Amino acid sequence: MHLRHAISILSLLILSLPTVSQTPVTSLPRAPIPYGFSYEQWEAMNKRWQPYSSWINAIYLDGTTIEGQLIKISDSSILLQTNKLLPDGNFNTPQHLEIRFADLAKMQLRESGHPYKGLIIGMLAGAVPGAVTGLILAQGWTYIPALIFGTITGAVGGFTGSRIQKSARREEIDIVNGMLSDKNRALLEKSSLFQQELPPGFPSTSNMNRETLEQMIPYSPSLDKAFPENKWSLSVNTSLITNNLRKKIFVWHMAPLWGPPDGYYETRIGLEANLTRKVGPHFEVGALIHTVPGDVAYTYLDKHSEELGLDYQYNRSFHQNTFGIFGGWRIEPSGRFYNQRFRGSVQTGFLLSDVFEHFYNQWNNFDDYEINTGHLTRKHYWRPGLLLKVKADYYLIPGFSIFIAGEGFWLRAIEFEQRTLLPETRKGPFEMTYHRLNFSNFQLCAGFSVHL
Repeated sequence: MHLRHAISILSLLILSLPTVSQTPVTSLPRAPIPYGFSYEQWEAMNKRWQPYSSWINAIYLDGTTIEGQLIKISDSSILLQTNKLLPDGNFNTPQHLEIRFADLAKMQLRESGHPYKGLIIGMLAGAVPGAVTGLILAQGWTYIPALIFGTITGAVGGFTGSRIQKSARREEIDIVNGMLSDKNRALLEKSSLFQQELPPGFPSTSNMNRETLEQMIPYSPSLDKAFPENKWSLSVNTSLITNNLRKKIFVWHMAPLWGPPDGYYETRIGLEANLTRKVGPHFEVGALIHTVPGDVAYTYLDKHSEELGLDYQYNRSFHQNTFGIFGGWRIEPSGRFYNQRFRGSVQTGFLLSDVFEHFYNQWNNFDDYEINTGHLTRKHYWRPGLLLKVKADYYLIPGFSIFIAGEGFWLRAIEFEQRTLLPETRKGPFEMTYHRLNFSNFQLCAGFSVHL
């Protein structure tokens, strides 16, 4: 019993002792988010920055190693930042370490660079010869071999280019008697975050903010590449166009004599290019050119009529090129440090469309073959109009995006006066009555933009 009571008392004493709480191991505390950025923006900015920073693995004489971002290099040492966060310009924190060359055996450098440069160059280098090979094999009969060969060779080229880029970015830096060779020194200077000395007293504040980052960019090519201003954008797209020209052609009153016109394209493919300049975080201005390869609309008739005593050809076609200037409003703000993948915009502006008419008709009289009349005209109709476009971009990388859009062209219609097509037939002259053609249209667009 005494033993039992002793065990109970001992248990009570142990339970009554103060316990030591064990905090679970977590990740390192986050650096304060700079003033002017949201949590999501700061996370995205740090993720974007990592491929553009030069990373050093420094190996000491005793074999120990330390890694970090290469901030700058002096005559006898380098400064590393031992985390992957964006630099804040304050280089006296515990995360910054100055290492003398005399203490090192060697260094391994991973140079900064565009994360997809090798992939993009390799894809282009592979796709072009593959597509050309497919076109040669098909001999103009079909584009399918060009698409197949271009896709395969583009994929192989992209993979190869990516691998070459990764291996080319890695360098071994030898240190002999605490000294760097001129070649290695030049390489480190080129790869440093700052390639020139910062102004005395920089940064102006101890806490990083948007202004501090912007002040560092002129001294750092790496920061400028990671967060480019990209004020200019060059966009190219194809468009699927529809309009109501078909209805207008049917009221040309030719049906009683020849039937409806033939060979008219109601839906067609257009090509568009525009150059845009950012003006502030939301506003943009630009200019565009839009063209339709081939005929916008045409009518072709070839009539041999014993009853009318004539042989008649009629050919009328239209081509259209459109020019415009516009202003746009970006729903999501744009700038160096905005990192949204999706960006929507609305554009509106003024258009001037050149509708080029090519008209030709010829007839021969059966009773007198010396009566042979031909008529050929070419005429430009410049039509003013308005533009409205709704566009959605998806950024694959900071300097390249793909997009889809809906676009409307509202153009002033063209009025055609009554025209005599055949001066004399056995039933009298034939005339085309007054009519209007409306070249306004709606387009669905898909393309890409390069941001410079």
